[in-house]
Amino acid sequence: MSQKCPNYNTCSLVKKEIDLANKEYNYYLKEYCCCDSVSWSDCMRFRTKEKLNFCPEFVLPDSQMTLDDIIDRFDNENL
Repeated sequence: MSQKCPNYNTCSLVKKEIDLANKEYNYYLKEYCCCDSVSWSDCMRFRTKEKLNFCPEFVLPDSQMTLDDIIDRFDNENL
């Protein structure tokens, strides 16, 4: 049974506020956003928002960045 990520309605990726090709967008929706909780809990956007209470737009679901990497990049971009 398909579920949606708890962040589905507010996620920048889902709302197409992140510039992606349609193929990438559809892949992320299928593999991370509209599936079981195991899949969306593996999403780096989900995990980032869970820990930081927000998720920068540069973070993609399959990002290999750590939370520390994300925080550092976010801080450097917002100086």
